[in-house]
Amino acid sequence: MGIYDHVRTSERNAITAPLVKSTSTGFNDLPPELHLLISQQLIYPDALSLKHTNRYFRSLVDTGLELKVDWLIERRSLHLECPNDSRCDLGSDLKFCRGSIR
Repeated sequence: MGIYDHVRTSERNAITAPLVKSTSTGFNDLPPELHLLISQQLIYPDALSLKHTNRYFRSLVDTGLELKVDWLIERRSLHLECPNDSRCDLGSDLKFCRGSIR
């Protein structure tokens, strides 16, 4: 006599079924707190890209003045191409350094 012979089929399936269902989890399935923490680690261009993926991230991701300035300072310190002053509007994501950097 096997160990499950006295158990009904439905109960046997419940006992032998995996405790955790195998489901794939994507970035969007993470809790909002993690989305916020991750977005705060991004440099300006990456944060802007994430912000433009959907309405949820548009309202969550901050691409304000501080992030833009930090990005510009980092580029200058690494001697990378930076936008010129005449074409850079820090007040708007749409106008920020538009066309002045490749």
